[in-house]
Amino acid sequence: FQRDKTVLNRSACRVSSEKPERLAVFAYNFGTKPVRGPLKLTMPDGWRGRVSSEIVLAPMERKDIGFVVEATKASGNLVGTVCITGQFGPAGRSVLSFRLMPDPIRLDSRQATPIAGAGNPARWERMISGKGLMRLAARNDGVLVEAEPAGSDRWVYPRYLLAEGERAPAGCAGIVCALTLLEGDGDFRVIFDEGNGAAYVADFLAKPRRGESVEALALFEAARAGHGWSKPDPNNRLDPDQIGSFKIGCNTQGGRVSFVVSNVRWVRF
Repeated sequence: FQRDKTVLNRSACRVSSEKPERLAVFAYNFGTKPVRGPLKLTMPDGWRGRVSSEIVLAPMERKDIGFVVEATKASGNLVGTVCITGQFGPAGRSVLSFRLMPDPIRLDSRQATPIAGAGNPARWERMISGKGLMRLAARNDGVLVEAEPAGSDRWVYPRYLLAEGERAPAGCAGIVCALTLLEGDGDFRVIFDEGNGAAYVADFLAKPRRGESVEALALFEAARAGHGWSKPDPNNRLDPDQIGSFKIGCNTQGGRVSFVVSNVRWVRF
């Protein structure tokens, strides 16, 4: 699969959740005799797809099997496992299994808990490298961040302090938001801060390109300790029930970056 579609920490490939998508999937015959056989496709609940009903392969031949996937009704699925089986008589049975991730991820109201205060720029604290400049303003139902980070290590991570009743609910798997990059570029992440001062960093599974908006999800299970700059944590792991604040932002090589964070939610699967 294409590198920019690959989600390494989920061992999955992104596919559109808005329209059918064709993926290049090939069958190979490394034998010395031709083979012929039917193909069977098994999809997760709510997914649809198709492959060639039968395939014929000459010795040492490679052939596209015509795989098309539709994940428009894959609501609530973080990933789905696809299985393609070929029965080739005396040559035996071949099985291919791989994981796909709908993009953008579709969540229903039962899976997401909104953090209502996150749409108020007054609730966010300015945090930026060097003596950089940052402006926070309301933009639609979100917060516009306009920043000019300074120093050799340039970053901008406005911090949101959770109020009573806003903390991650039991069973929560991570945080999701609508993230729109207006100007500049950067590697967007979430930093979760525990009450003891320990910090953990989680990459967004989908990151925006300039001029586009994405449904950006960061999972607790992928969070790593902020070695070298975070306070030590006795148990060396992120405890979601201990998160007192979080930061959403990016590291950047440029002199200016502008983005909008909106519809911030805790999410479960």
